[in-house]
Amino acid sequence: MSYYSYKKSMEIVRAADGDFYAVIMAAMRMADSMNHERLADAWLGVWQELRERYNAPCGLLPGECDNALKVRMTKSGELVGTN
Repeated sequence: MSYYSYKKSMEIVRAADGDFYAVIMAAMRMADSMNHERLADAWLGVWQELRERYNAPCGLLPGECDNALKVRMTKSGELVGTN
């Protein structure tokens, strides 16, 4: 680790806007296999959700809506446009 890593961590926290789980998910996305396994063991629920969202269209789970994309995921898993 380094001062650079410390400063980058501050940028990441600011970008996450206080969302702790966003930081954990980001760490999981970029971790090497050993660190990924450690993170997944420590945060199993977060890892499961990240995997589900990674495989879901637009990252939406059934019943969710993304107003910026103007789409929503129906409970049956269909992606539809919103008005």
